[in-house]
Amino acid sequence: MRKILILSLLIVCVSLLFSYNTNDYKIYNSKTRKYVKLSQMAKECQKADIIFFGELHDDALLHWLEIEFLKEFYHNNHDIAVSMEMFERDTQGIVDDFLIGKINESDFLLRSRAWGNYPTDYKPIVEFAKEKKLPLIAANVPRYIAALVNRNGLEILDSLSVQEKKWVARAVNTDDGAYKDKFLGLMGNMQMGHGMLLDRLFAAQCVKDDTMAESIVDYLKANPKKKVIHFNGDFHSQSGLGTVERVDKNYKSLVISPLVKAEGEKLEISKEDDISIADYIIIINRELGEQDD
Repeated sequence: MRKILILSLLIVCVSLLFSYNTNDYKIYNSKTRKYVKLSQMAKECQKADIIFFGELHDDALLHWLEIEFLKEFYHNNHDIAVSMEMFERDTQGIVDDFLIGKINESDFLLRSRAWGNYPTDYKPIVEFAKEKKLPLIAANVPRYIAALVNRNGLEILDSLSVQEKKWVARAVNTDDGAYKDKFLGLMGNMQMGHGMLLDRLFAAQCVKDDTMAESIVDYLKANPKKKVIHFNGDFHSQSGLGTVERVDKNYKSLVISPLVKAEGEKLEISKEDDISIADYIIIINRELGEQDD
């Protein structure tokens, strides 16, 4: 554990050597069709109950923008909660204990099953929540349960214990529609298999989406004056699908999504770009590759 902590500290120190500025990205409001500053986006997002910030899990620039957006949003409104795909419902108590200083970081990292890139990419968000005493929702389904669904289908949920069922959405929707078409198209292009395999894979995806949506809505029902900023892989929220479409329609949602341009390409919206992917589009340069789920 000591070696892991030392390595994590080294990674953090190295990451501090890198910084970004407005030349590295542009933000486009797809409704007004105008470019906006990060601070303006944070102000305009105040009108929403839930803001979905879609990320690419391995993109350092987007992770930097996440914490900068959170700070800007907080500057305008302290009455917020953070929600994250990266923590799972069964670890909520552990997350809460860390935020109030009841357990130390090494214990938190081990018991919360923090992702490998936590030190560089998600620690700033958690530490900001801790500093400002913001609630942090461990929104996702435990990954082992999603894996069970992937292997066996939704029927496996019936065999879970009473306690385990509390960690899963009360209802899971795998109906046909735009989201399923998009998911199966992506997985098919990646040659992930066919038929029952893809159906189970989609079911596992939906278990995550429905559980995250339910976690957010349950929190808002208990805390009606709060707003929630939810961080997730872009596929979960792009085009208002996935987790977004499973949220109670009584709540207003806004979606932030990245648009990747090839290295050297202008950071501008072109006629070929689909601006329906989000309310706010963050245009970045990077090597074109697979999309995060």
